[in-house]
Amino acid sequence: MNEDIKKEFEDFYSNSKSTGYEWIKETWNIIFWEYAHVNSALIDWFYINMDSARDIKTGWPMFVEMLGLRRAHIEHCELYPGSLGPTRKAFQYLKQMEEKNNMTLGLVLEILKDLNRHDLLNPSFIHWKDGIVKFQKWNRHSLSQFKKFDNKPIKNGNDLFETIPTKPIKHINSEFLSKERKHTRDCHYEFLSR
Repeated sequence: MNEDIKKEFEDFYSNSKSTGYEWIKETWNIIFWEYAHVNSALIDWFYINMDSARDIKTGWPMFVEMLGLRRAHIEHCELYPGSLGPTRKAFQYLKQMEEKNNMTLGLVLEILKDLNRHDLLNPSFIHWKDGIVKFQKWNRHSLSQFKKFDNKPIKNGNDLFETIPTKPIKHINSEFLSKERKHTRDCHYEFLSR
């Protein structure tokens, strides 16, 4: 290993132990699925790196088990190679579980921290913090769009009909319609008589 890279990793590892990843505290109110939606490339990179080292030593089975998958699901996930790797499949299972709808990014990152996966928490390797900033901008924008709608409460069912325009629809002139039908009929006769 290159000495510069080794020194950088050792500095990061020693700093991370002393700081305890304070930035992870910001992520406990971020729903993982929303974060993944906004930061799909970052999450894909995370999945790929989890897949590249998913043996017992790195704690991949323990990671997905701590997230809530059962042993049978874990064994099934390990069968998926390539772009639909085991980590992606594991998160697809988790997303289908109703009790995991509110799973936070903080939970995922804390489990990585507990399993000493400092390589995946390294901000120069996976840009979690940049993803948080991007997510917060997206969240502010979506909230501002939501506030543009009129949120007045409906007093009764008649309020709905008061907002619908009540102008009568102009009917098509029946004389015009009969002329059009006659013209169409004449065209058909002319074509058939040839």
